[in-house]
Amino acid sequence: MVENLVHLGFDVTLVEQLDQILAPLDREHARLVEGHLRRHGVHLALSDGVAGFAPLEDGSLEVRTQSGKTYPADIVILALGVRPDTTLAGTAGLAIGERGGIRVDEQMRTSDPDILAVGDAVEVKDCVTGHWNLVALVGPANRQGRIAADVIAGRDSRFRGTQGTAIIGLFGAAAAWTGVSEKTLRKLGDLPISHWNGTGDGFLLDVREPVELAVEQVPGALNIPLGQLRSRLGELPRDRDILIICRSGQRAYLATRILLQHGLRARNLAGGMLSRAMLSAE
Repeated sequence: MVENLVHLGFDVTLVEQLDQILAPLDREHARLVEGHLRRHGVHLALSDGVAGFAPLEDGSLEVRTQSGKTYPADIVILALGVRPDTTLAGTAGLAIGERGGIRVDEQMRTSDPDILAVGDAVEVKDCVTGHWNLVALVGPANRQGRIAADVIAGRDSRFRGTQGTAIIGLFGAAAAWTGVSEKTLRKLGDLPISHWNGTGDGFLLDVREPVELAVEQVPGALNIPLGQLRSRLGELPRDRDILIICRSGQRAYLATRILLQHGLRARNLAGGMLSRAMLSAE
């Protein structure tokens, strides 16, 4: 809606209660999208939820936020997300999950085996974490409908969970996500990752190729290219946290897995040199 309104000539302000747009994205990725929106004239009011509305004498509206700010508006669109309406299911005595959706098994059967449920109202298993989740996406809903039809027809079809893959287009660019975010992994306590503003006294290991260091490097970091890492483990400390750097994070992730498998205390510096450059720009 933001992009469409801009194309129609509106001066658009996006008010968001969270400290970022696109909640499924991690913060550093959301910042890229936010910058893209600003470059196309969109005003962002983050960390400030809407508190109310008031009519003005000219027939327009005034939007009031929790921080006390006000924004004049000709059009207001509330985009608050969706919640499953499970009133009928609850009245029928069906089990409702902890996320508020209808609990189903792999064959989309509810707690009453004669009743099947699919779509945005059901809780599904996250195929990465194994936890129950609500995923309001057309792809999983379509697959669930096909599986339910198969089960009704006597076939042994099963839903294997979802990764929550989604993509949106914004002013000629695209933002996409799949799998589990850093925020979710932190809540689950299973994330060997650090950020540039929290390196502390960690041991810095740079797994890029030497030619890359001629362009940019981190003072004090030991350079061991990823391809040589297994043969040079003896150069690394076992009594310190090892913070691993690469260009964007992929090689650092692989290096982190290698070191963890060898009993070292390793963490991936999220986003690598690219996120470091973004922080410097801020």
